[in-house]
Amino acid sequence: MTGELIDSNTAIIEISNFYSDTYTRVLRKLTEYRDAGIKNLVIDLRNNNGGSLDSAKFILDLFIDKADLFYMENNKDEVQVLTSKDKYPKFEFNLAILVDRRSASAAELFAASMRNNIQTPIIGETTYGKGVSQFYIDTYDDYILKLTANEIYANPAEKYHGYGIKPDVYVESKPWITPHTDEALEAALSAFGIDSNKR
Repeated sequence: MTGELIDSNTAIIEISNFYSDTYTRVLRKLTEYRDAGIKNLVIDLRNNNGGSLDSAKFILDLFIDKADLFYMENNKDEVQVLTSKDKYPKFEFNLAILVDRRSASAAELFAASMRNNIQTPIIGETTYGKGVSQFYIDTYDDYILKLTANEIYANPAEKYHGYGIKPDVYVESKPWITPHTDEALEAALSAFGIDSNKR
């Protein structure tokens, strides 16, 4: 996880994967930005292939209050609802999320939940479309079994496994980008009312 200031009111954090320590690092960075008076925050989930659902849930809890964060449905059609908790601090920024076709699994779930619960716009490409949770079993004879446990989604009416999540603003990813040629980032700044030509 990395973060940087774009201007005196705007920052971006890039989450490359939801690792076990990502929540702590994001919390530290959000606190820093809030204390510095940052108003606009871009969350970059491009090239994020997922990771820990627990980590994604903990970070969702930093933004979403008193809501159903996401659902887990097993092969018996039994559904577990994961809700936000009051024990986590809540941060209020103007938000936008960047995704691309490689954003998958926990990254897709995070983006979908943010849009479903607090109307955070998603900018970029249609995501990968991995809406299942999996676990691994070591057989101790040079094989590892990968088993699918649950289908996951943020909205029962918008399951995305096999389809991906469609962005609110489509921006095609380019192989080489810089802060000044990043069209998805420019679209996010535009959503905040920031004129990129004046940065």
